[in-house]
Amino acid sequence: MNIAELFVGIIILLLGRKLFWVFVGVMGFLVGFDLAKMHLIEHSAIVIYVVAFAFGILGILVALFLQRIAFGIAGFLAGGYAITTLFVHFGWQSVASYELVFLIGGAIGALAVLLLTDWGLIILSSLSGAVLITNNIYPGPQWSLLIVIALTAMGIYIQRLLLTKRYPRSYK
Repeated sequence: MNIAELFVGIIILLLGRKLFWVFVGVMGFLVGFDLAKMHLIEHSAIVIYVVAFAFGILGILVALFLQRIAFGIAGFLAGGYAITTLFVHFGWQSVASYELVFLIGGAIGALAVLLLTDWGLIILSSLSGAVLITNNIYPGPQWSLLIVIALTAMGIYIQRLLLTKRYPRSYK
């Protein structure tokens, strides 16, 4: 179990929309790490981490300066990461179709965020945080999906409460 990844997963699960730039940076790092592991196999771990770190920093910079574009990027990365991680978690290991599944999940994630903005970010950050947490506690395939669903629902609920505090309903 990686305590740092578990902590980041909890932060994203509970505060992904509120700390949007952290969410985009973490998604950039995780996707960059996975891509570097797949395509830079002959390189050292240091090179893989440098590439992942560069993706994360790029994600943070885009989130800070080009927020609307970053919404789409975050949705794309989170959707692709969540779907491919769940597939791998359940034993699917085909590298040939990894990119295709990532692109499909990414397209769905980007559309969700661009169409639903706050709600899309809340749902995808909750799902991404839940996947990251589940990967670090790895309860086995028989419990993983149930835990991801429960954690995602909890993250959506908590982030919805935080969102409605920011935009309170007016009572007349």
